[in-house]
Amino acid sequence: MRLVRGQVLALRESQFVEAAYSIGTSTPRLLARHIFPNVVSPLIVTMSFGLGAIALSEVVLSFFGLSVQVGRPSLGRMIGETIGRTGSSGYRLRPLSN
Repeated sequence: MRLVRGQVLALRESQFVEAAYSIGTSTPRLLARHIFPNVVSPLIVTMSFGLGAIALSEVVLSFFGLSVQVGRPSLGRMIGETIGRTGSSGYRLRPLSN
């Protein structure tokens, strides 16, 4: 909510919004044509980062066994099972050949 409020307050002072207001544009039209399209982009980016953080939290919790019920697929559980079977992450480093 703070992000949207801050964007609206910043856009309210911009020249194109003041110009639209000065020629008599109604408030709903001003919001729909000028404010809303400029607020959506930062909101989508913020939500994308939030979903990534949620996914990472799920992976970490399920890796340590603190997540969904047994039998349900989980990326962290899959990683944990792979490490348990192979004794390592399953990947081996090899030197680069010249």
